[in-house]
Amino acid sequence: MTGLLRSAQADEAAEQREAIAARLDGLLGADAAVLVPSAPGPAPRLRTPPAELDAFRARLIALTSPAGLAGLPQARRCSWVPQWCSAVCLLAKVTPDNGCMLVCGTSAARTECSKA
Repeated sequence: MTGLLRSAQADEAAEQREAIAARLDGLLGADAAVLVPSAPGPAPRLRTPPAELDAFRARLIALTSPAGLAGLPQARRCSWVPQWCSAVCLLAKVTPDNGCMLVCGTSAARTECSKA
């Protein structure tokens, strides 16, 4: 059956997810955060060839999936400059002491964090 995960594949995927979560847990500790770009570059143009779109998607997934795989919030901050937007994502552990995104310091960032 094409498209379905077999039990062994699901087990392997779960092990990989747990390894990613453990790696991020070790990197972050109790009071650190990781700042990453929210996208690998500007959005692709409307008529971008499929191969280029696939490459863009792969780079985008590499930036955005670790937080979800590790069960961490990922808050996005956007700064508007004429003609472009510079956006970054902040990954941090949620602890009683840090209030999720105190590092961001704004209610908008905390709201976005709570949606992650």
